[in-house]
Amino acid sequence: MDKLASEYKVLIVDDVPTNVMLVQAILKKEGYTLLTCDSGTKALRIANEKHPNLILLDIMMPEMDGLIMLQKIKGMDGGKYKHIPAIAITANALSDAKQMYLDAGFNGYLSKPIDPERFERILMENLPDEYITVCDKMDAEAHKSDVPATQINIPGIDAEKGLSYIGNSEELYIDLLQTYLTGSEERIQKLDAGRKNRDLQAYEIAIHGLKGISASIGADDMAQAAARLEVACRHEETAWTEIDREHADTMRRYRDLLRQIKKWLANIESDGTIETTGVTDITEVLIILDRMKQEVYDYREQAACEDLKKLYHIKVPAIQKELGTGYFGILDRLHTYISDYDMDKAYDVIEKLETDIRRML
Repeated sequence: MDKLASEYKVLIVDDVPTNVMLVQAILKKEGYTLLTCDSGTKALRIANEKHPNLILLDIMMPEMDGLIMLQKIKGMDGGKYKHIPAIAITANALSDAKQMYLDAGFNGYLSKPIDPERFERILMENLPDEYITVCDKMDAEAHKSDVPATQINIPGIDAEKGLSYIGNSEELYIDLLQTYLTGSEERIQKLDAGRKNRDLQAYEIAIHGLKGISASIGADDMAQAAARLEVACRHEETAWTEIDREHADTMRRYRDLLRQIKKWLANIESDGTIETTGVTDITEVLIILDRMKQEVYDYREQAACEDLKKLYHIKVPAIQKELGTGYFGILDRLHTYISDYDMDKAYDVIEKLETDIRRML
């Protein structure tokens, strides 16, 4: 890794995990230090503590939208961060919206789903010369999918398009599909609650998220159905009439798509295409915990969560005997701290778990 590149910090702010994963996949090969969070409040804290060199910022988020957050960051510490480059990530790329982002102080904008080549161009335009590394384009053969796109046959999904957004990496694409499933019930609950409570803003944010993550995996029909509901939200006088007419059918299609994804993932796991072996060595568990301490210290939420997944699938008799089901309670608490960006508490939990496991050696 280039030393200068590793010193360049990129803060990614997006409340949709699949969007974060896509951006990370594109930036990972450049060697930059990546910081991630899912809200404007957390982003303000990280910006103040970690001093990022570039911010990639989703426009539509709960609590605080990207436009307001950018102004807050640029105004921190008497304007200390007013010259920090910021790139808007948005599903609204109409010409008037583009100008609005530029007028608000953004240096550029990216439409969802993200085009990797356009992303790299914008990135290069906003990097100081001393941080630019000589990087070839992602080698298609090195990242070629072990399962050809024609064999990733999920009704309602154009897998070839989804793979194209991430350099044809099958491993990452499968991670995206699993992440798409993970937040699905919570998203449905938010949409149902927004509709029931007639909270148009909450409904629009949730349906906007569904549109973006569906497009990112190549589920264009689902993305278009969500887009129609998002457009309906912008016309207050007729919004609920349109939403009430389309909501149930859109949720039915969403659940159908989720079932198809679950079915495909179950099939490839059962025929051996993907190996899901757990961690079997206590030393490997300690290595993961040690790595996680650095990840939470650096506020690398996504990396910490990826390692946390591995800890949920351990097959180490000594740990299972000594800690029993309490082990998974510790991991659940750790997941909560990491998700809430309470990294000090997360670090303490990791350190205690590491100490307890070392006693078993």
